[in-house]
Amino acid sequence: MATVNQSSNVSSDRRPIALRLRPDLVIEVSNYQGEDSWVVKDPVALKYFQLREPEYFASQMLDGDTSAVEIRDALEAEFPELKITTETIHFLVNSLHKNGLLISDLPGQSEPLKQRRNKELKQKATQLLMSVMSIRFPGVDPEPFLNWLYPKVRFLFWPSTTLACVLLMVSATVLVLSNLNEFYSKLPEFGQFFNVRNMLFMGAIMIVTKSIHELGHGLMCKHFGGECHEIGFMLLVMTPAMYCNTSDSWLLPNKWHRIAIGAAGMYVEMVIAAVATFVWWHTHPGWLHYLALNTIFLCSVSTIVFNLNPLLRYDGYYMLSDYLEIPNLAQKSKTSMVNWLRVACLGMKPVQHRSLPKRRKWAFAAYSVASFFYRWFVMLMIFWFLIQIFEPYGLSVVAHAMIVMSLVGMIVIPMFKLTKFFLYPGRLREVKKLRLFISATLVAGLAAFLFSVPVSRNVTASFVLRPVDADQVFVVEPGKISELMKSPGETVSKGETIAILESDKLELEAEQLKGDLARETAVLATLKLANRERAGIGRQIAETSARIAKIRGRMEVQSRKESQLKLVAARDGQIIEAPNVAAPPANEFGAPLQRWSGTPLDPQNRNAFLEASTLFCIVGDPNQMQAMLVVDESDIKLVDVGQKVQLMLDEFPGERFEGEVINVSRDSLSELPRELSITNGGKVAVEPNQNGGESPLLTSYEVFVSLHGDHRHLLTGFRGNAKIEVSSLPLGQQLVRYVQTVINFR
Repeated sequence: MATVNQSSNVSSDRRPIALRLRPDLVIEVSNYQGEDSWVVKDPVALKYFQLREPEYFASQMLDGDTSAVEIRDALEAEFPELKITTETIHFLVNSLHKNGLLISDLPGQSEPLKQRRNKELKQKATQLLMSVMSIRFPGVDPEPFLNWLYPKVRFLFWPSTTLACVLLMVSATVLVLSNLNEFYSKLPEFGQFFNVRNMLFMGAIMIVTKSIHELGHGLMCKHFGGECHEIGFMLLVMTPAMYCNTSDSWLLPNKWHRIAIGAAGMYVEMVIAAVATFVWWHTHPGWLHYLALNTIFLCSVSTIVFNLNPLLRYDGYYMLSDYLEIPNLAQKSKTSMVNWLRVACLGMKPVQHRSLPKRRKWAFAAYSVASFFYRWFVMLMIFWFLIQIFEPYGLSVVAHAMIVMSLVGMIVIPMFKLTKFFLYPGRLREVKKLRLFISATLVAGLAAFLFSVPVSRNVTASFVLRPVDADQVFVVEPGKISELMKSPGETVSKGETIAILESDKLELEAEQLKGDLARETAVLATLKLANRERAGIGRQIAETSARIAKIRGRMEVQSRKESQLKLVAARDGQIIEAPNVAAPPANEFGAPLQRWSGTPLDPQNRNAFLEASTLFCIVGDPNQMQAMLVVDESDIKLVDVGQKVQLMLDEFPGERFEGEVINVSRDSLSELPRELSITNGGKVAVEPNQNGGESPLLTSYEVFVSLHGDHRHLLTGFRGNAKIEVSSLPLGQQLVRYVQTVINFR
């Protein structure tokens, strides 16, 4: 029986392989890590493959008439140092055929090709569904356009032009570093910069800058003799962007040319950012000023975080891959890591695959681990960013949907593949039970450690400084400042008038009511003098009297409103200025909008019109300050009286103040201090309330903290971030809470 099987195998190996290499493939010789290799380009699918010398030699023998034995014998004669079997030949042939590099003249090829195509489309659809953070759409062939454009911009690639651009970037960097504090002070707050209106503005700028970025790749590829056959549109974190396929650079023999092609887009963006830096620095607030600021952010910060980082599959990754001369660096690193886990954790035999590295396997595994954790870090930051953008506008459901779909792609699908791996027939017999037991014990021990050993933790919150037991004097009835009875720093008694407002609207309404009352009173007097026997006179008198009573009622309401124009102190204390109101932004022509700024007590604000709910001043003791923290509902149960607090003020960057929790409110906060609102540069998302003020969008609570040490230099209205030292919790549970906070599933 064994003889029959062996004869069958031999006859199969000696039978001609009915496959041949496609004649339309483009093949170029290259050198990677000191070894000759061949880069194969599929001009139809625009895919690229690398063949080592023995693989290329074998592929050239595939003509439809050569058997596996003949190819093996020829390889052994050409490469005597290699141990080659017919199984190796069949594996290579299957790999080449699977990648579409081989064709057959035998009938019945359409159905397998159709099945392969359907499988690829299904995989692409699944990837598209699970990759909502990066959706890539089919592109177009820009080669005719690049052929027309390149001669007109060839001067941009001259060495002298490159040197001038580098000097420009260095000058912009020196400008920022030498004026770092002033530069930082001019930057807007997070809530001002990342709001819906500005995000739309940034989206428009990104379309332009990223289009130029991708053209930079294409033109650089054209400069070194390559081709670019695909450029298209994509959505990166719901932001429009472009992509450019310059895989044709793999045909270039010089690796530095390939690296230059990978860096071209970032180079172009950094030049744009340098120009925008000078424009932003030398312009006043206006549309050009903010256009330059958005351009700086998009062309520098986002480029460094995403494009330059080799741990993400963007420009930096391909540059590193070219520098190391290792195509498919991520896939090889992942395969190397998985292979190590198979051997170390399961005791299985290592997989022998052509894509596995032969040297420095530990470095590939380390790269795979670093890439994995950094990718998770970036995704968590993206999740947090999406929540911050969508939540203030009641669209958190959109962010949550995107997060869920991303997590399915990052967790569910890998777990499904892992389950499928173990359920493969005969797989468990390959696993060494002792090695599996040791690995499972170590994992369980690590999990037990993470979820049992307590580690200190903090609760973070925004805060604003207020005098202890202070009375906040708000404008109830809108009006102009007519008379200031008290100045900042003066002492005031309870019930004493601080300022008087006047309202043209109320004065006009009062005059109208007086006129209406006089008219109706005269009508009533006339009716009373008339003949009481006249029909209907009694009914007219009653109606007129009712109108007079209604007018008098309106006059009483009017009188109460007028009395509210007088701002009085509700306690004894000292007049403390309200927090400064920032100057209004410039309009599109660069001129500031007409609105008061500073504080209502400032001399220049005499006759300024104050809306209802405006904080006019504070009455209290300026030497007795406390911090009012706004704590999220998910954290309030962790906070208790007596806990230590560290406070970092925006006005004193780098300096820490100590304090202690003295009171925790059990009632949710209904009115948020204006300084903490995202609409005023704070960090708390808000929504309008029925009183004309703003309430936290998420349920929040007040926590009051007393300050330790000398804080006489601190002023009311100063704001910042606080860290409350709460009870310890195991690191694993802290991580779970952190992810829940970032993703914000409620």
